[in-house]
Amino acid sequence: MIPTIYDSPIGRLQLLVDQEALISRWFKNKGKVEENLPDNVHFISWSRPEFKPYINWLESYFRGQTNSAIIFSSQSNEPDCFWQNVWRILKKIPYGKTMTYKEIAKTIEAETKQKVSAQAVGGAVGANPILLLIFCHRVISATNALTAYSAGTDRKIWLLNHEKV
Repeated sequence: MIPTIYDSPIGRLQLLVDQEALISRWFKNKGKVEENLPDNVHFISWSRPEFKPYINWLESYFRGQTNSAIIFSSQSNEPDCFWQNVWRILKKIPYGKTMTYKEIAKTIEAETKQKVSAQAVGGAVGANPILLLIFCHRVISATNALTAYSAGTDRKIWLLNHEKV
């Protein structure tokens, strides 16, 4: 696994890739992955080829372009199928749009024919290992309130404003 740091308009982003795809992305001092990295981990330049598709995507996003094609690792620390279903829906939320936890729950219920709570969806959203690239910042409460964002509510507000939501 190869880590790098990228300075974005909303803070220092850290990315972790393997030989195939992006494994994790988090804000400096905000990631669960970061807690599990060895203290002596060496972050390499984000200009290396391994990071090119992710850095290009981030730069396009921060310029206001709505490109959504990105490859994520099929490897997951959490093999939970429910979480994977939630993340799949998050990836489909269009730029400039939001969904509620309840809407996501109803979507999964329609697909699986199993009862799903908005709170369970919230747990899966909060466990998203690839902030920003899997669009958990686009999820709001049923009352249109901004709910918790693991990178901080201030960043969630910035991202939604950036997308003109």
